[in-house]
Amino acid sequence: VYSVGWGGRLKNTARAVLHQYFAAMGGDTRGQMALAYRHMHGIGVPKSCQAAVLYYNPPAEAVVNMVQVPGLSPNVEKVRLTADAEGGASARRERDVVQYYQYSADMGNTDAATAIGQLLNYGARGMPQDHRAAYRYFTQAAAAGDADAMSHLGH
Repeated sequence: VYSVGWGGRLKNTARAVLHQYFAAMGGDTRGQMALAYRHMHGIGVPKSCQAAVLYYNPPAEAVVNMVQVPGLSPNVEKVRLTADAEGGASARRERDVVQYYQYSADMGNTDAATAIGQLLNYGARGMPQDHRAAYRYFTQAAAAGDADAMSHLGH
């Protein structure tokens, strides 16, 4: 309200920062994000990357915790809509590609192992969701030095 002067109130940066501070200390994600942004850009508060990180951290941790809960992962699978979307040649081709990637991963291809790990982790492209198998593929690729696989494992 005080940040922009809504509701006929005069713009008052000090009051806005005060309200955002109490909201942030109370665990409000929007208050934490607003104060982090203010500190990152020096808007009404001293410019400080360290302070911005302290305020950005709790919302970021909440997102990480949400993603780690099976079934709540905000994965968006891109699907091309075509005339033969019901099946047919494109569905067979997709199954063949997934099968090839799985074979390549089993033969030691780290990029394929990471890709199959992602498909298994999210249950995409016709693969059942299987976190244990995804972990195995990510571990295989990470052991070979694949940074993407390491990020999926949380390294």
